[in-house]
Amino acid sequence: MLAYEAIEGSSLDSVEELTDDVLLQVWQQVALMRHHRIAHRDLRLANVFLGADGQVWMIDFGFSEIAASDLLLATDLAELLASQSLVVGIDRTIAAGLATVGAESLVTAVPRLRPFALSGATRTAMKERDGLLDELRDR
Repeated sequence: MLAYEAIEGSSLDSVEELTDDVLLQVWQQVALMRHHRIAHRDLRLANVFLGADGQVWMIDFGFSEIAASDLLLATDLAELLASQSLVVGIDRTIAAGLATVGAESLVTAVPRLRPFALSGATRTAMKERDGLLDELRDR
């Protein structure tokens, strides 16, 4: 049996201002998923939901995998780093990632910070921000 609970709120791709608290909550959820080796496989801001109560929820696990490989976990990190950097900048994105999953985990995403490894939506957005992906990878 599968049950759904309706949550009042908005996906992060439509939230006007993402606070540092919200960013940390997102990355804490990612850390929890990584701990349990769950790969979302589409971890962009459209699939992160901010409830009216300020709680962050991961949504749309249609492509997810359990017992995920290191490659899939690294790809999730790359997708979140790229999509979040487009909205809040590289500094805030990396700071939230460092505070939760740590540098050792973030480094695994570097080889996946390439257009071929990112979602179509993130690739399209990156085309409008020339050099952002290269700068993110370098940082």
